[in-house]
Amino acid sequence: MSAGTWWDQIGAYKNAIFPMQIIIMIIAVVVTHFSFTKPDTKTSNMTKAYLSFTLAWDILANKTQFRLPDVQWQRAKCFSYQEFLL
Repeated sequence: MSAGTWWDQIGAYKNAIFPMQIIIMIIAVVVTHFSFTKPDTKTSNMTKAYLSFTLAWDILANKTQFRLPDVQWQRAKCFSYQEFLL
């Protein structure tokens, strides 16, 4: 891949993702402000909704993938950690 192709890919990614990042950042600042100035049930629900939305957006945008590790011992470690938590 040439440097020009690389920077074209980065530019396309920035143009596609940047507006959403700005919106998410503004909402995060507003939710954080309310968390410090008015800590109540409504603010807690706003925080939960914001975190749920950002996680769902990451999953739907294929930025986050949940899968087990490929290596057998790491997979076993993952299951044993899950059993420990339950």
